[in-house]
Amino acid sequence: MLDRWQLINRETDTVEMEGSLQEILEELDVPSPEEISDQYTLTKPQNHSTGDHEKRRVNE
Repeated sequence: MLDRWQLINRETDTVEMEGSLQEILEELDVPSPEEISDQYTLTKPQNHSTGDHEKRRVNE
């Protein structure tokens, strides 16, 4: 499975795009993540693993 990424618009705090890093770069027509406008944040979704969250809750 390909790693999933989200492109988040900093001004509206909404997800503009989701997909593989290559898909997002191609859609934005930029050669690398460093070329993405400062208006956006590129991040990985954090909802893949609930195991760690459960462990933290038990330990608190």
